[in-house]
Amino acid sequence: MSKGKHNEDAGISVLFHVEAGETIGLGNLCRCRSLAIEFIECAGAAVTVSCTRKDLAQSSLGEYGSKVVCLQQIPDKTFFDVIVIDVPNCSLEVQQSLKKNCKLLIGIDDWGMGPYVYDIIIRPNVLNLSRPQLLEANAQIWQGKDYVILHPAYAKLDITFKEKAEEVLVCFGGSDPSGLTLQVLPILLQILFGEIKVNVVVGMECAQYEKICNLIQGHRNIEVFQSLPNLAGLFNVCDTAIVSGGTLLYEACALGIPAVALAQETEQHEETKVFAEKQAVLRPEGGLYASDDAISNDIQKVCFNTDVRRMLFQNAKECVSRDGTQRIVKKIVCSLDVD
Repeated sequence: MSKGKHNEDAGISVLFHVEAGETIGLGNLCRCRSLAIEFIECAGAAVTVSCTRKDLAQSSLGEYGSKVVCLQQIPDKTFFDVIVIDVPNCSLEVQQSLKKNCKLLIGIDDWGMGPYVYDIIIRPNVLNLSRPQLLEANAQIWQGKDYVILHPAYAKLDITFKEKAEEVLVCFGGSDPSGLTLQVLPILLQILFGEIKVNVVVGMECAQYEKICNLIQGHRNIEVFQSLPNLAGLFNVCDTAIVSGGTLLYEACALGIPAVALAQETEQHEETKVFAEKQAVLRPEGGLYASDDAISNDIQKVCFNTDVRRMLFQNAKECVSRDGTQRIVKKIVCSLDVD
């Protein structure tokens, strides 16, 4: 098979095959981007991204120019050192097809049970899940708090504890399919009284963007950001977070930021429950089905109750490693060296 058209000075070649969009959200693409950045910056890798939404991939990684090639279809008959698949319940047919085109096939799947032909499967969460069906005799499973995938910038941040909220980050993912932003903002407008700065982040796939802008019109303490390349900069200035489960939850906890975690779907419903049991976040009663009153109560606690904030600040950091991305890439590169 022929090598891809990559820079001859580049190191290893990596293909990411990922799904993203309004329905599935942008979480999978975001964590592939985090791995891609680490591959590029620390391993000199040449990266190709195969995504059904090529425009989203280009927007996500365009800053790296010729180091990244974005495609809508999986490249045919091109060999890569590493192929990473981040597609929920990826078909065995696709796995087997891509396995022929690489030295190392890696799958990222939070909940899937297989069957898989991956050499390595990464489960970037803290859930205690049953072992999936692995068809490769020497396949490895990397899971738990040390394998959470965050943007490499998070490993360098250092958050200072504050007794009361001064600046709040509100984000429910790039597409916010459940419309949580529009549910939470009226609650915030009732209880914060303009005394706290609120930073609202939405992605280009957020269908409610115009409604959100109209809702906050005239409120000088609330600012809306759209399609930020990553949230590390805002997390660095915010001392409180109201976020959905998944990557956003892990980002807040890794930094120890006191947070309220809401669920967009069933998996996040279970995931936020685990963090709440560890007293690492506040999870409104009812989880996925939380009422406005339950959400309001927890927002008031996380903003104004110093004892609660200190508890969350201390416990959250114990749940998630900030350098999981670096650990994953280093182990992958070492595996290639051994081969």
